[in-house]
Amino acid sequence: MLVGCLKLSTFDEKSNYKGTLLPLSHSKIEPAYVICPPSFTCQTQNCSLRSLLQSTKATDIPLVTLIRGQTVYQDVPVLTGKCPNCKTLYAADHERFEDTSTVENTFKRVYINSAKYLKIGQSICG
Repeated sequence: MLVGCLKLSTFDEKSNYKGTLLPLSHSKIEPAYVICPPSFTCQTQNCSLRSLLQSTKATDIPLVTLIRGQTVYQDVPVLTGKCPNCKTLYAADHERFEDTSTVENTFKRVYINSAKYLKIGQSICG
């Protein structure tokens, strides 16, 4: 049972009463926030819903400050998906794709109107 796995039962394995539980700390049961693309499949017509791969190595995933309501969360990972077929990059607020209408290999960025996150500023720390 889930209560047993989380050690939240007031009874032991022999059904003996152990006493009342200690108060729970909300910070200990807080969810782990991750900022990721709204889609997990490629949306281009030629890829026919091909699944995305993580485009960044695990050691290079950027960690940001997330403000949600009145709470500030530090070191929240930002994931970017990449289609292995068309190389389109999917982020939480935009998509980057290769522009095939030109001779040169140029990339274009399209911002998502329904994005749930807003990027404010950027700093590079050494």
